[in-house]
Amino acid sequence: MRQRHGGDERGTEIRWAGKLTWEGAVGVAIGILGVSLDDFYRLSPIELRRAVEANAEQHDNIVKTIWETSRIVAWIVAKQGFSKFRKSPQQFLPLPWDKKREQTVMSREEQEKRLRKLLGDAEFELYRNSKYWPFKS
Repeated sequence: MRQRHGGDERGTEIRWAGKLTWEGAVGVAIGILGVSLDDFYRLSPIELRRAVEANAEQHDNIVKTIWETSRIVAWIVAKQGFSKFRKSPQQFLPLPWDKKREQTVMSREEQEKRLRKLLGDAEFELYRNSKYWPFKS
């Protein structure tokens, strides 16, 4: 059984509820993904995880499309009966993904500090002195 726990910007991180057994992995690969048994044995655990994540993302997109279609139909029906109906579909039936994420703007110093932490001092200095450095003075 899979559950969503936060995830990256696409929301695709999946953690298994409980321990995933060998039989469970075979069941997921064959039953959900439609992979043959021969192909399953050729998959690495990372490849299986990526395939499951892609399948979950595809499933989420289908669910969102169904909800969006339902919202539009409900909005059209509600609008038919009221001539002074001024709400948009998003105002009429808000859905969880309608909320826009707040984007934070980092200063140049914060961006450089973050890059240094990610790359390490030596690679950061190489990148900083290269022609690809985005912060030309």
